[in-house]
Amino acid sequence: MSRSSIPYQTVSVPLDGTKTNSLLLVFCGSVLLILLAFNPFLVSVGLAFTLYLFLNYIDKLGKTIPILELMLLMAALQWILGAYIAYQLEYEHWKYFMYVEFERYFAFVVPGLLAFAIGIFLFAPSYSLTSINKKLEELIEKMPKLPFMLIALGFIGPIIFSFLPATFRFVAYLLSNVMYAGVALLLFKKNSKNKWLIFGAIMALTFINSIAKGLFHDLLLWTALLGSFVFVQWQLSFVKKLSLFLIGILFAFSIQSIKSEYRTAAFITNSTSGQLSLFFSLIADRLTNPAEFLGDSFLGDSNVRLNQGWIISAILDHVPVVEPFADGETIKTAFSEALLPRFLAPDKKLAGGQENFKRFTGLYLTRKTSMGTSIIGEAYANFGESGAWLFMFIWGILLGLIFKLLIKKTFHRPILMVFIPLIFLQVIKSETELYVVLNHLVKSLIFVFLFLWAARKFLKWPV
Repeated sequence: MSRSSIPYQTVSVPLDGTKTNSLLLVFCGSVLLILLAFNPFLVSVGLAFTLYLFLNYIDKLGKTIPILELMLLMAALQWILGAYIAYQLEYEHWKYFMYVEFERYFAFVVPGLLAFAIGIFLFAPSYSLTSINKKLEELIEKMPKLPFMLIALGFIGPIIFSFLPATFRFVAYLLSNVMYAGVALLLFKKNSKNKWLIFGAIMALTFINSIAKGLFHDLLLWTALLGSFVFVQWQLSFVKKLSLFLIGILFAFSIQSIKSEYRTAAFITNSTSGQLSLFFSLIADRLTNPAEFLGDSFLGDSNVRLNQGWIISAILDHVPVVEPFADGETIKTAFSEALLPRFLAPDKKLAGGQENFKRFTGLYLTRKTSMGTSIIGEAYANFGESGAWLFMFIWGILLGLIFKLLIKKTFHRPILMVFIPLIFLQVIKSETELYVVLNHLVKSLIFVFLFLWAARKFLKWPV
């Protein structure tokens, strides 16, 4: 029988992962017992929970679109693992170091992360992708050009960005990211010979754009988010998924390790070919000299980019000793301003985090430097320890409910599934402050639903 005559099989994903989850819990529980022999209780719990989130994310790849799992894993890596490594290394950066004692830091952060995770897990949906996959396949059969239309719209965003007033530039930014929704949708096209070639081309363009700008955040985020759709198509074993993910981590770590050196050298390299050559030569140097990865100085510099804990620790050290608790001020501001467009609130703050960063850490940033307090750091600066734990629990519930609502709507509007990564693009980042997260969440929700409504109403798309 020829390959083309084989009936197409819709990806079938088992809904019940109870057995696998139980095995992960038993394994991580065993690791916890070992960690307790070397670390205080909460430190051990934090590290074991980070391991669980990592393995749980790997397990969910191909079964769901694990955006909430990715968000929790990123938080654990930046708040727990990065901080733990910083405390263990003898190397200490002159500014980016841990400002409070080992046990005090983990006594705050670990319960905060657990509260966040519990809030999410309480309301995050359990769902099978089988029926959604089939509906997406049927949608592409009705409109085979739809993925390409979405990709084309993504190219329009950057073109019109500079021509729009500042008030509407965020719309152009969101429009530019519609391209990735088109790429994700294309992966559900049956018997397509070109979809992987197009997928690779779009990711290559994203990579080249990141090289040109010296900014790799979007590249790493979209690789992870689109990877969720890739694994749905591939249906790999746990070991293969783990192997690919570890290769991805090595690549991400290599990028982080060369970022400062690359940006300094790329500043005097004008051509794209020269920047690509510089980038790959630096990566090759890292990979061919693995001993460099093991030195305290190199690990310390690299870990600074992973470790969000130094900022959280600076907030713990500065508030309320120098700066009093904000008593919900920045939280209220974030909610009120995120709901208003800039033309209705021209004095609303700009993204970047400098204002809150200086206020709550006591540290100063250069004008071009952007750093955030993180959600948990900002929660402490407003409400103290116990208040921050409660806030993280409520924030987790809110995100879990929003994600559950979106998944529910995908059964009636399946195309929404490929737009969910766009909605959560900034939400999953654990280093940003609440205003940035809420601003993106609210505006992207409005944008996506208006976009799909207009497509149905005026373009007669069956979406």
